[in-house]
Amino acid sequence: MKEEDLVNDKFLQDALSRLETNYFQKRKYLEKIFDYDNYKNITQTIKQKI
Repeated sequence: MKEEDLVNDKFLQDALSRLETNYFQKRKYLEKIFDYDNYKNITQTIKQKI
């Protein structure tokens, strides 16, 4: 497919719009609530002990 076809593909554009709304915005919200780096470090420590 050509780039122009992809840009004009209504189904694809709708899917990308939903992705932006559903995934990225929720991800930003969750990053404000949870300290992912802390949980990542805790998880790595646990894995090293196993």
